[in-house]
Amino acid sequence: MSCWSCKHQFCWICFKKWSGHTSCNAYQERPGMMEERRLLERLAHHFKRYKAHEDSARLAAEAFRRTEAKITELVENQAKMTYIDFDYLNDAVRLVFESRGVLKNSYPVLYFEEARVGAELVQALQAELESAVEELNELVEMPVVMLERETILKSMASVQMRLDSFVDCF
Repeated sequence: MSCWSCKHQFCWICFKKWSGHTSCNAYQERPGMMEERRLLERLAHHFKRYKAHEDSARLAAEAFRRTEAKITELVENQAKMTYIDFDYLNDAVRLVFESRGVLKNSYPVLYFEEARVGAELVQALQAELESAVEELNELVEMPVVMLERETILKSMASVQMRLDSFVDCF
């Protein structure tokens, strides 16, 4: 996520600096912790991530309305362009919404499948999908004058590929 005023990039979940940020989707166990405390913190971690994606999915649903307004503005400002020419924006918002739902629901599954074989691979794919969705979400939220169709379409392809790979793990 980027601050609109100073352009500082940071993770919207852990608020750490984005450059060098690997992932905050995997629970990081602290050594020397009592078992009850570890279980409670692990549950809190997964719930926090679930809730964050639920909130983001709600925001993506609201973005549908804003996208319609953007498309209207683009059509009015672009000679010889129609609503169909900008339908990719609706597709991008739909993909963000769908991906948020998959990510949201992956946290309860991964919580209960802690000992799952390949859990680290699933978490890595989850982190890649989260990163790609964030990138697409930022592109869709840009002001109208900054929208670039090819960039959004490439980002959509990246998200779709990662979404398909992630879903195939289950």
